[in-house]
Amino acid sequence: MSRVAVVTGAAEGIGSGIAARLAKDGHRVAMLDWQGEKVEKLAAELAAAGGSTLPLTVDVSDRASIEAAYAAVRREFGPIHIVVANAGISNMVPFVQIDQETWDRMIAVNLTGVFHTIQAAVTDMIEARYGRIVTISSSSAQSGAPSMAHYVSSKGGVIGLTKALARELAEHRITVNTIPPTIVDT
Repeated sequence: MSRVAVVTGAAEGIGSGIAARLAKDGHRVAMLDWQGEKVEKLAAELAAAGGSTLPLTVDVSDRASIEAAYAAVRREFGPIHIVVANAGISNMVPFVQIDQETWDRMIAVNLTGVFHTIQAAVTDMIEARYGRIVTISSSSAQSGAPSMAHYVSSKGGVIGLTKALARELAEHRITVNTIPPTIVDT
């Protein structure tokens, strides 16, 4: 059965692989990324191979950006059934050198972005009594990593959010899971 899927961070790496697989499986895939040209190019390639895609330039840390994108998804494809919250950033900075701006940006994209991505879609899933939500966290959130306290904290928050939502949304037949990859060559 074809569903409507949203994948954030879809322009490259893990996100592009997920978007490609969902399109190959016959789903209508909204591909969201802040890298507009890259996501448009990949969406065109997937469409040429028979996929149904919609590329959108989005900043996941900005709720208005997510809301506008989801309005476009609903106009083009209909209600959202699948969300893969993959968008994220990382960098290595020793803990004593992390400034407020660096901390805030990491949390805004990696944790608040996941919150926006899921919350803006979950009413569609509740109404449909069906939903699949996947978050991409990180193995470092479970083990820690030097010079990445801000990243590890944001991804640890994703794991906690995912567990809470899995319990809260189960009664609506919505599954919520996280995948904590290790280093990926993208």
